[in-house]
Formats: sequence, C-alpha cells, structure tokens
Amino acid sequence: MTGDSKWITGPESRRHGHLLRASHDAILIGVGTAIADNPRLDCRISGFDKASPVRVILDSQLKLATYTELDVIARAKNQKTWVFTVSKDKNRISKLEALGVQVFQISSTHSGNVDVKAVSAILAEQGITRLMIEGGASVATSFLSNRLVDRVHAFRAPQIIGADGLAAIGPLGLARVADGPRFIRCDTQIIEDDCVDLYVVSE
Repeated sequence: MTGDSKWITGPESRRHGHLLRASHDAILIGVGTAIADNPRLDCRISGFDKASPVRVILDSQLKLATYTELDVIARAKNQKTWVFTVSKDKNRISKLEALGVQVFQISSTHSGNVDVKAVSAILAEQGITRLMIEGGASVATSFLSNRLVDRVHAFRAPQIIGADGLAAIGPLGLARVADGPRFIRCDTQIIEDDCVDLYVVSE
C-alpha cells in the first residue's frame, strides 16, 4: 500500500469515532502512529471541542523530541499531552517538557519497550478511568496480551484490502486458539455503508 489514504470507513463512521473520543478520559497511541499519521487526537464535533481527551503517547526512546512539528507536541500546551518513556535522556525530556508535554519515566519490558501494565497503573493514579487505545498494532497487541482491554469497537467497511493492508493486531504468542482473549458481541450499528460492532470481554 502507498499510504495515499488514512481512511477506509466513511465520514459518519469517523464522526462516531470522535464521539467515542469524547466519552473517554484519555486516548493512547504509540510513537510510530504519531510519526506516521500525525493525528490530532481531539474531538472535532461542534459542541464537543472541550471534551477532547488527554493525549497519551508511548515513546520508549523519546523520538518525539526530534519531531516537535507533530500536532501531539506542537499543541501540547493547548491539549494535555502525556508521554511515557523508559529513556533517561535529560535533554530530550527537558525539550518536551518546555513544549508543554508531561513526561513519565517508567519501567520497561524485557524487550526494552514501555511496560503497559505500569502505564495503566499510573493512568489510574492520575484519575483516568476510561482509556481509548487507538493504535497502532504493536500497542493494541501489548494491551490485549496483558489482558488490559475490556471492550473493542470494531469498524468495518465494505471494501477488501487483504494482506496489502496493515494488520490491526500483531502476534499474541498463543499456544492454542483457546488461549486468546475472548469477547462477546453485544451491539452492532450500521452507519451508512459501514458497520460498527461492540465487543465486551468475556469473563
């Protein structure tokens, strides 16, 4: 794929996505998604502009310090922005903090990535009770494999991309199919040509 379009679903589905943002305390992505897509991570619906969630980015090596033109950094003083890292680079930390970013230094996994369990604990301490994980695949995989996801909003469009597209979730390291996180579909909405399924975790 050439990356010529960010969108597969239609405009009404994207509006639905913005309403989901407004209903959460924070929205989380990985640094790869921040650099590749330059998302605003706000709610762009009339009357909901003040409902934009806290923006949370996982950035193990503080790459964002060299991408200060990105919206998540450039507008950090206007919309609360938190970065979680395992880096101890004082210069990069100071640079981001001067731009309005709050940097949290936390523990890492064996592979050197940000520990999402530690992230979840700190977010809870900060009063974040509803966290929306928007991407990318490695971030979604980390939260799913650690059983930190209690619901999934799955958007589907009437278009087939196949293996040319990017996977939404990476390998979970399952030995058996039965070991995978199990969810129950509890709602389906038809939005123009698209479909949105809501799944909640199966206890």
